[in-house]
Amino acid sequence: SPTPFSPCRKYAAISSSEQRQSYKNDFNAEYNEYRDLHARIERITRRFTQLDAKLKQLLQGSEEYKVETE
Repeated sequence: SPTPFSPCRKYAAISSSEQRQSYKNDFNAEYNEYRDLHARIERITRRFTQLDAKLKQLLQGSEEYKVETE
């Protein structure tokens, strides 16, 4: 099975200014994608929270409850 990504495997302790700059370049190259993905996860989480709150307000067994849980 595939091994999950581990930053420790890719990035050893910094031992030179060139290595530090290389790590910084990698971070900067990936940071915008990280921010976009983080914002997307935030929106999805917020939507699930809203749906959960709505579901808790419905009477279990009601027609509306059945529609929301399908």
